Amino acid sequence: MLKWSCPEFEYQEKNNTWFLIAIAVAVIIGLFALWQANFLFLIFIVIAALMVAVWSQKKPKTVNFMLDDRGLWIENIFYSFNKFDSFAIKPESLMFKHKERFKPYLIINFNKDDLEAIRKHLLDFFPEIEYNDSLIEAFTRLFKF
Repeated sequence: MLKWSCPEFEYQEKNNTWFLIAIAVAVIIGLFALWQANFLFLIFIVIAALMVAVWSQKKPKTVNFMLDDRGLWIENIFYSFNKFDSFAIKPESLMFKHKERFKPYLIINFNKDDLEAIRKHLLDFFPEIEYNDSLIEAFTRLFKF
């Protein structure tokens, strides 16, 4: 059984330039919506910009994880190993690939010190696979979100 605690996601500090660029993009798209007389889209852009501003400031909470012989525990939620068919490890991220084709990977963080113990434990249950970032993951990292 392995236990660890770490932030639920990697927080990236955003400076004033980040916010100015986000506002500029929202204004440009908003002006396009006005030019097209698409007021519903304009309302959507305003709401989306406000949500991005709020979510960009959210700090991650610390989450408790546990791996045992039956599966993965994230706080009090249990994920049985029989729902997954493989795993991948990236620096400080552990990905579980679902057996169901259209379900996204379950991605969790871990501490670097626990890497080998986690890999050794999981290799008893699944094969390790190569993982390539999706387009959305690349964009979120690029835009520090």
